[in-house]
Amino acid sequence: MTEESTDRGFGYRTIGDVIRDERFAEVDVLLRKGRHVGVEDVEQYAFLEEARPLLDTFYGAYSWDLEADDAGFFYLRPRGDLGGAELSANAMLVGQACLLLKLEPETVRSHGRVTRSQVLEQLGAVVGEEELARRLTGAKDRRETRRIELVHQKLGGALKELRRLGFIEVRREEVFLRSALVRFAEPVRGDGDWRSRLPDLVRHGFVVVEGEEEPTKLDADHDDLEEDDEEPLVTVDLDELDDDDEDAEETP
Repeated sequence: MTEESTDRGFGYRTIGDVIRDERFAEVDVLLRKGRHVGVEDVEQYAFLEEARPLLDTFYGAYSWDLEADDAGFFYLRPRGDLGGAELSANAMLVGQACLLLKLEPETVRSHGRVTRSQVLEQLGAVVGEEELARRLTGAKDRRETRRIELVHQKLGGALKELRRLGFIEVRREEVFLRSALVRFAEPVRGDGDWRSRLPDLVRHGFVVVEGEEEPTKLDADHDDLEEDDEEPLVTVDLDELDDDDEDAEETP
């Protein structure tokens, strides 16, 4: 790739200048693993803002688009048939509940800090405890103690998945809700009143889009999210994703 000069960068004249920045290697790995880099990642986010004009061309050459969301985060989106993977249905459900929590005044006052118990309570309040157990575990006829155990197990797995992609941070029982969670509102975000429609999206697994005869369905009974003729909500570079580095829970 040629190193083309630009007047649009902040201190960067060529892509070579960007790559030589010590922040590039870290940010590049995060993005290629499918992670969202948000305003919470102060240095990395500032780097992307400064280098974006040149990085747009750099990633475009590899059939990736560097997306910048107004809510305050960056991520890579593959073009065409470039391999990727979707979030699991459990992670989708928990992510939507986390977004609902993030919008609560109490959560705003706590700067996005909630607990695992609050996430479960939010899910139970919107979906119902019985339906929550069924959707998370697929269990219909199990002993109560086993169902509770499975719910907590599936919640932990979903939170780990969300953390790996930069939607949340997890420190023991605390969950820190990040700006990228707004992506879970994408089926309704174009609606001016999208915040009021989120509970229906979580509760029923679908949302009726104005102008369409059929609802957009989110099938929570399967491991994969299915949306007709829609690209995946979250894409991950399967060749770059390395779970071994992400298995341990974060500590303060």
